[in-house]
Amino acid sequence: MAIHSSASARGFFDDAIHPVLPEDAIEITAEYHAALMAGQAVGQEIVWGADGIPSLVDPVPPTEAEMLAAQRAVARIDRGPLCKALRAAGVLSDASAVVAAKGDWPAEFEGVLEAMAPTTRIDAQIDWADASVVRYQNPLLQSVALAWCDDDAAAATALLDSLFGLTWP
Repeated sequence: MAIHSSASARGFFDDAIHPVLPEDAIEITAEYHAALMAGQAVGQEIVWGADGIPSLVDPVPPTEAEMLAAQRAVARIDRGPLCKALRAAGVLSDASAVVAAKGDWPAEFEGVLEAMAPTTRIDAQIDWADASVVRYQNPLLQSVALAWCDDDAAAATALLDSLFGLTWP
């Protein structure tokens, strides 16, 4: 029994299990394979050199932009605190913030509705009324932020980041 490594397949093969090996497969010791697996288990990455030999490297840390994008992908906020934040940011009036917190449609959202197809418009209103938690990636919220910021995508993103308390050093 021998263990083989293949750069093209980015994997390992035991010839007792895999009678056909990739053309670039090279034999490695069981101990070296175990060391690679142990490194991977603690967060290191296995990479293959030009010579086809696998080795361990520390992962490249994510950039600030990647970290912020990951936060945005999972960010959620309860509708009540969101309505308070929208009021504090000047997006909703006091009265509209109360209306929105109850699940009703605030007047400030009307402009966004006008740009939607009739069916989508109704669905957006139903979704808002049904939501107790609002996701950062919510299309309606994205549209409201963009409309509030006069179609300035960077300003809309900054507004949403502020509303959801997302920051990166």
